[in-house]
Amino acid sequence: MARFKRLTDAEARTLTRAELLDRVEAEQAYWARKRGRSDEDVAAEMEFSRIMHTYLSPQGALDAVRDVLEGRESDYWDTRPGAGPGAGKAQAAEWDCEAYGPEPAKIGALCFRSGALGKRVCNDPGECHTAMTAERQRVYGRISELAAQGRPDFEYLAETFGRPGQLLGGEDEEGQP
Repeated sequence: MARFKRLTDAEARTLTRAELLDRVEAEQAYWARKRGRSDEDVAAEMEFSRIMHTYLSPQGALDAVRDVLEGRESDYWDTRPGAGPGAGKAQAAEWDCEAYGPEPAKIGALCFRSGALGKRVCNDPGECHTAMTAERQRVYGRISELAAQGRPDFEYLAETFGRPGQLLGGEDEEGQP
């Protein structure tokens, strides 16, 4: 049996998402079997998690499935996510989550959608923007719904936040992101 080889950022940039998925599954199995972890193991597993979340987007995979089910072509699994300009580790480190901004990133709050410190779900700023726009609309809709029911706290929120863009790190002034 071949010795296990950890996935590196440089290697991940050269693989298609389908090839990357095979490597991710192998490394996930390795970490699941591993008993006891040194500080180096913890750092290596965190780096693996970062690579995985940088190059494999759950939303991208779902969008690819939806495209196929709706009769459209999808090349999501055949593309090399790190091959394009700005892709890969440098980009992942260079942009801040729309909801959080730069300050929370200093303590590891990288992605509103991930639910965990030090992890990112969005592959790029465009995906972050799309996801946060949808989340702002969802939250604004719920606030409006509860305010219409006469709930005082939500009436206050509806009055304070007059449009979805004012929520979760959106625009600061009328229509300005």
